[in-house]
Amino acid sequence: MAARLYPFLPVRWLCRFRYPTVDRLPLITCPVMIAHSPDDEMIPFAMAQKLYGAAREPKRLFSMKGSHNTGREATGKPFEKAVKAFLKDSLKTQ
Repeated sequence: MAARLYPFLPVRWLCRFRYPTVDRLPLITCPVMIAHSPDDEMIPFAMAQKLYGAAREPKRLFSMKGSHNTGREATGKPFEKAVKAFLKDSLKTQ
């Protein structure tokens, strides 16, 4: 993500920590919920879709509203309902 945001800097050399989420998601066996907003100005929604595609079933992708820092508030009750439904469904399958 840093390389995407700062293409003019050698961030791949400077970053000490790696987050290979797309590579590790296929190894996760518990239910996964990805919540992201198409209006996020920092992280493209396509990245959430890529993570969703890499995850195993059961999985859920929830499309939020709002910007990078306002998604939770802008989405409000629908987000709360989606999280509760995800947890309820996930606990049934365990």
